[in-house]
Amino acid sequence: MASSPPHEVAPSTTPPPPPPPQYLIINNIQKRKNIRDMLLSASAFGVAEVFVVGHKLLSFDQAMNIEDVLPGFQFPFRITRFATLAECRAHLVAIEPTVTILGIEILHNAKCVNDVDVFQGPTAVMAGNEGSGLSDAQVAICDRFVEVAAIATELEKDCPHALGEWTSTAITGNDVLSSCLYSAGIVASKAGKMAPLANVLVAATMFLFRFIYVEVVSAIPLNGGSYNTMLNTTSKRWAAFVSALAIIAYLATGVVSAVSASDYLQKELPALDTVWSATAILTVFAVLNVCGLKDSAVVALVIFVVHTLTLVGLVGASIVYAIHHPHIFWDNMATPFPALVVEGRELRGNAATALFFGFSSAMLGVTGFETAANFVEEQVPGTFRKVLRNIWLLSTGFNFALSVLNLCVLPLATTTANSNVVLAMMAYTTVGRWFELWLSIDGFIVLSGSVLTSYVGITGLAKRLAKDRVLPEFFLAENPWRHTNHYIVLAYFVVATSLVWILHGNVTMLSSVYSYAFLALLVLFAVSAMLFKLKRSQMPRETTAPWWACFVGLSMTCMGFWGILLGDPKVSVVFATYLLTVSALMLLMLERLFVLRMVMVVLKSVSPSPANEKTRLPLLQSPSEVLGGRAIVKAIKTINEPPIVFFSKHPDLQVLNKAVLYVRRNEHTENLRIVHVYPRGGAPPPNFIDIVAVLDCMYPKLRIDSVVVEGEFAPSTVHWLSAFLNIPTNMMFIRQPDNMDAHKVSMLGVRVITG
Repeated sequence: MASSPPHEVAPSTTPPPPPPPQYLIINNIQKRKNIRDMLLSASAFGVAEVFVVGHKLLSFDQAMNIEDVLPGFQFPFRITRFATLAECRAHLVAIEPTVTILGIEILHNAKCVNDVDVFQGPTAVMAGNEGSGLSDAQVAICDRFVEVAAIATELEKDCPHALGEWTSTAITGNDVLSSCLYSAGIVASKAGKMAPLANVLVAATMFLFRFIYVEVVSAIPLNGGSYNTMLNTTSKRWAAFVSALAIIAYLATGVVSAVSASDYLQKELPALDTVWSATAILTVFAVLNVCGLKDSAVVALVIFVVHTLTLVGLVGASIVYAIHHPHIFWDNMATPFPALVVEGRELRGNAATALFFGFSSAMLGVTGFETAANFVEEQVPGTFRKVLRNIWLLSTGFNFALSVLNLCVLPLATTTANSNVVLAMMAYTTVGRWFELWLSIDGFIVLSGSVLTSYVGITGLAKRLAKDRVLPEFFLAENPWRHTNHYIVLAYFVVATSLVWILHGNVTMLSSVYSYAFLALLVLFAVSAMLFKLKRSQMPRETTAPWWACFVGLSMTCMGFWGILLGDPKVSVVFATYLLTVSALMLLMLERLFVLRMVMVVLKSVSPSPANEKTRLPLLQSPSEVLGGRAIVKAIKTINEPPIVFFSKHPDLQVLNKAVLYVRRNEHTENLRIVHVYPRGGAPPPNFIDIVAVLDCMYPKLRIDSVVVEGEFAPSTVHWLSAFLNIPTNMMFIRQPDNMDAHKVSMLGVRVITG
């Protein structure tokens, strides 16, 4: 039986339903170019009709003239004019009963314009004025509100170059774990058989600092570390002084690490020149940093993994060796405490001196712990706490294990005589020559990685200082190729390389300077954390370190600093020289207006004006009488021109006066704008403008303006104000935030200046 052919289904001829009609309402738009752009966009998106409310006929007709852009083009929609917004809404409802009028505005209940349910039915879109946004009359006819996603997306999206947990750990860890290469021998030479206990005290101290750092940095997650904390609790000058310590620390660690890496390489290649190889290391990592942090972070991670595995191998080999040779440990336990040189005199050792000076030396095993706080903005949110946890666990584990195993593998006399290469000797003793060779190569690699950490840390710190006008602003320039701050990298490379050549590769004294700077930073961070607790107690934070932890951490770091000072007082003179030099350069930047005025005075005294004393004008009003005077006055006006913003929640005269005094003492400006943001539908405080006017009269050298903004006080509002007023967020100040929304604003870089 023949089968019938299959039944063919004819394709459907029913056309898809047409999309819902879209409309555009143009009202209160000032610029003709903006009207033209809106009309062209409406043409591209297939708008059915455009409603023009209240615009003068001539102005709108001129905006419709697009012959210069698209000759012969005709708009494909009908244009209807209305006198009032109420008439426009009535007409819309009459032709489309289900129409939804969307107002474009930044509000707490506004949806993103990209949401799928925004344009599901008939919709009319209306934008606000270029400066003031939607008016009250426009808001009254709107059914819903949407916001353009540009600002919100910019604030919420993850940075494509953000560093994750382990890349951030690697950058910091290369600096911290490289200390293991020399700290084990130095601690043993000072503490003898008490070395493990000294490392336990260091581990306990840094355990406290973990929570101290997290408390402060989670409240203000901005680059700068100790500088950032001091800036938000004290004056700008004190903060700059702290940043000088950080700059010295990064400069010293970069130079010392480059030279030490070269020394490790020279041990296997005696013909290698230390100065040239250190210069080459600094050059390679300068190029890597110019190429971008993400690329250099991958290199740091590889170095970190290799070094960690090497230390694990050394620990394992030492444990096996100690099991087979237990007598070495017991022989070391029977040795007397080492004699110490204190202030140039030999001091007989005992348990107290061994523990005290051993603890001071063991603090060198965690140098670099503060690095993660100086590039926190480049980290994925929530990473900083994990980085400190990882670094503490790794440094504690390796420092304690190596101090114990050193007593199990090498006699203390051998350790003391070869304190700088103890790990290499342990490798040779436990495994053999090939492992010693590998440890030397690993030392070269990880110390080179520490150079990378110096570049990363100094870049984050210098960017923050330049934004706050503590360093010259040209450091913020980015190259168009990789968007990195090449001037910062270049300046660090030039200074570090110069030190290598000036010191001829002998960095013994510079190593001690680094120890001073690191311990001084820890001391000042503990102090600033306590000030932060007192002055910024209401700011939200991830955790709260107890007061006793701050006091104990401060006391322990002061003991460590005192121990280093007693060990070699001559270093304090060199350290003070470096600190005063860097501080003087920063002070020159902070007091540049005073310096320029002094130059004017000197120039005027050298070439006095022939004018009569009674008719002589004030100095800055008569620049033509001084050679170069016009250029100096122009420079002063340029420095004072950028305005400062202070956000005022309540018009409190006392608080506003404190803000004005802070600006006068810490910033170079002649323009202060006090901004009050009030909720939609409300009104600004009636006495706000009057109070600002009183302050403007009280301080004639400072122009103080009042600005009121209708909307929600949120990061998007601050971001918009920053773009609209052309003022960076770090030049915006705020009173201590007492809720999460205000805290999010301070996380943008807005400085907290009053309690």
